[in-house]
Amino acid sequence: MASYDFLIVGAGIVGAAIAYRLAPHGRVAILEKEAQPGYHATGRSTATFVESYGGQAAHLLTVASRGFLESPPAGFCDGALLARRGNLRFARPGQREQLAQTLAACGPRIPDLAIISQQDALALCPPLRPELVDCALYEPRAADMDVHAIHQGYLRAARAQGADIYTETPLEHIERRAEGHPGRRQDARHWRIHAKDRVIEARWLINAAGAWADNIARLAGVRPLGITPKRRTVVTFTPPAGGAIDHWPLVRDADESFYFKPFGGDILLTPADETPLAPCDAQPEEIDIAIALARMQAATGIAPSHLASRWAGLRSFTRDERPAIGRAADEPYFFWAAGLGGYGIQTSPAIGFMTAHLLADAPLPTAVEADLTALIPDLAPARFS
Repeated sequence: MASYDFLIVGAGIVGAAIAYRLAPHGRVAILEKEAQPGYHATGRSTATFVESYGGQAAHLLTVASRGFLESPPAGFCDGALLARRGNLRFARPGQREQLAQTLAACGPRIPDLAIISQQDALALCPPLRPELVDCALYEPRAADMDVHAIHQGYLRAARAQGADIYTETPLEHIERRAEGHPGRRQDARHWRIHAKDRVIEARWLINAAGAWADNIARLAGVRPLGITPKRRTVVTFTPPAGGAIDHWPLVRDADESFYFKPFGGDILLTPADETPLAPCDAQPEEIDIAIALARMQAATGIAPSHLASRWAGLRSFTRDERPAIGRAADEPYFFWAAGLGGYGIQTSPAIGFMTAHLLADAPLPTAVEADLTALIPDLAPARFS
């Protein structure tokens, strides 16, 4: 029987980041039900790092993650993890105030975030219809992410520090095993996990199971948080003949009803759909693809005739759409890292920092200590008690 200090459920990018940060502080293992880590949400990302995207929690976690992604430690990866892309969020007539609100909320932590004129917005993305663009919020340092390199960097570094990673190992049964003084609940709670042909004991159980996080909680006898997985559809297509697109930023409208960007020589497009689903291997629906193509044509006049690829993934949300990061209110040795709302990749460094701080008393990076410390009570799962 193997024994660990920290057992992480889910080898997606957040589980991998947590393993990387906890490995110096004890024995770590990750359990992954799929044959390949990152098969679901991590492997289906649009690979974009945007600090002004999402609510205040996502904004602060993303800002706190930039330093690591811009300057990873030696040996973590072979090349750059971020490549500058820029983010252009355009406002239709009457929507300028929406951009002003985002600028007020995010501007203090994002250098060069600014509202630009219609003329400047069209220069950045010429196909946009002028009558639809009043102005735009431009974030020059938004970037494309090398998601594979980030994910594999975490896994490789965690293994190098002694972490074990078990794939094709779905959880079947979880039980609490009491040791020591029966009256001292926090000191007595340990976990015994039956997963495929393995029996594993651990002191801490860390739930980074994405869309399946509530299922894991139920197996452990912990109260679920009411996490809702939602499908996000993505397509890619060949750009119009003769058009140079490599310099385009990521482009989205003020209502975030769709966005597109250059992607490996093609154009990546999503209708930004959020269709609630039970946890599953999400697949795209024709209606969502049609909506995406219609919105693209309405905004730019571009009407794709052939799709190069299509896919869908699940983005998981708590009831208040803020991540749940911290100990379960009803079981102090069960730790939530779930409900990340599609921001898990770009916030994974910060989530790793926070988890190691909360479970192993690891210091937070000085540059982001104040923001992450302030977030800890706001993201605690106890708010759902």
